[in-house]
Amino acid sequence: MHPNGKGVTMRQLVLRLGLMIGFLTTIAGAANGQAACHGTPRGLAVAYEYGKLTSGNSQGIAVTLPGVRFAARMRDIDETLSGQEFDVRFSLPIGTSKFHVCPLLGVGYGRDEWEFSASSSMTTQTLALRGGAAVGGEFPLRAGLSAIPFLQVAYQFRAVKFDVEDAGGDVEASADTVSGMEIEYGLVGKYRNFFAGVAANRNKDTEGIRPYQARWILGFSFSGGSRSSHAAIPAVRGSQRKP
Repeated sequence: MHPNGKGVTMRQLVLRLGLMIGFLTTIAGAANGQAACHGTPRGLAVAYEYGKLTSGNSQGIAVTLPGVRFAARMRDIDETLSGQEFDVRFSLPIGTSKFHVCPLLGVGYGRDEWEFSASSSMTTQTLALRGGAAVGGEFPLRAGLSAIPFLQVAYQFRAVKFDVEDAGGDVEASADTVSGMEIEYGLVGKYRNFFAGVAANRNKDTEGIRPYQARWILGFSFSGGSRSSHAAIPAVRGSQRKP
């Protein structure tokens, strides 16, 4: 009984049950769909990424879970410049078909170190916030093989702190902000538990057709084979039945 003496009506019970089923359906859709918006198979996936920047290269690890993607990378520009970056992106797919649209939120942190000379250097720390949308899907091609195209469009705001150290050990600090649109797109192929592909990034400063960053991806999915391999099993069994 309710504290005021009134019981829960059948309409309220049905409404609460419907909300619960809707919530669980959304979570289930997130487990199967949000990964495609990041260009990875559904479920838990771990990938090694090697990136080619406009200048230099990067390499790191990305882990995708239902609703969230974590990435950590090391950047190596030249002998005087190196850095690290960490990125977390949250998404929730709309729709439960093969093609998904995902609202996207993310936060990132980066740290770079420049060695100007043996006695002077500069360190930058960057905090990035992003919001946008992504589209993607996993499309079966044949038994065990599927393709995962994806596209992300986001507005990114970055706050950068500069620390310049001179020969005397004195540090001069300053800060700046920069913002703009960023586009990430790619294509990943999956065979059973393994997947590989390429992704690229462009922003307002990118000139020509070459992206400022291209990444080659090689990973392993713990979600098992693709839906196409599972769908082929009943057909095979059915063909073995006696007339």
